[in-house]
Amino acid sequence: MKVLTESDINTLEQMDTGIKDDYVLRIFPDLIKRENNVVYGLFEDDHMISIAGYTLFANQYAMLGRLRSDRRYTSQGHATNLLRFIIRDLEALPNIKWIGAHTEVNNEAAKKVMSKLGIPEFVCTHPLVLKKPDQVVGTEGPVWNSVRDTARKRELIENVTDIPLGVFPYEGYYPVPFDKDLFTDDYLERSSFYVNETEDRFIIVQQDQKGRLYANVKYLWDDHHEQPGFWETVQYELQHHPDIYGAWIDFSPKGYQNIPSLHPYEWSQAWVLYGKWV
Repeated sequence: MKVLTESDINTLEQMDTGIKDDYVLRIFPDLIKRENNVVYGLFEDDHMISIAGYTLFANQYAMLGRLRSDRRYTSQGHATNLLRFIIRDLEALPNIKWIGAHTEVNNEAAKKVMSKLGIPEFVCTHPLVLKKPDQVVGTEGPVWNSVRDTARKRELIENVTDIPLGVFPYEGYYPVPFDKDLFTDDYLERSSFYVNETEDRFIIVQQDQKGRLYANVKYLWDDHHEQPGFWETVQYELQHHPDIYGAWIDFSPKGYQNIPSLHPYEWSQAWVLYGKWV
């Protein structure tokens, strides 16, 4: 087992994963150059039989992922052993607070691996992409007030005490436990903030490239449809970015149940976040 470098691309290309147009292959040279990403490979002789890695957020939260195995070597425990090796490496780092993984709720293979590794289920979320914001049924109201001052953004974060969503959707596919250390000045400056009139609710929006360009709408509560002006604010943000494919929104199970109609959204499976504190 070893950390992969650019020179491993040819060996990676020879793996028979069965994944058509695998994005990991497409982004591999860029992926391993990112400071917050590490990719490992498990080899048998000169053959790469499994890969996996992690992404660091705020240099403290490690999200496992990009697990692939050569189909000629499956059902032999290789993927589990590789992840166990990676976890041991992470646990040896003094800065790591939490290790987790995020997978679709019906991915039984991944769930079995998490069970073998002793990583418990953390929370379930429903990521949806809003494509027709004008068709959302919500409580009408004015667009929320834009917050541009970084200190004021931080104040809103500091005052959060209740998080019905259960996690913070740092990026699409990457929810992590809510921690004020996540909100660096750079992160806040890259985020659009909107606060409601009573200043007890706020929305964070960031552009997020996940194959397509999304507006990642981060909202910690379950009352999307009860808050006056919430959807007007989302629509306002989308109108100012015509190149955006849609608004990516993570809902808690309760928030998902509160949606009057899924017609305005692209539907997707629920996802399960697994995680443990180190």
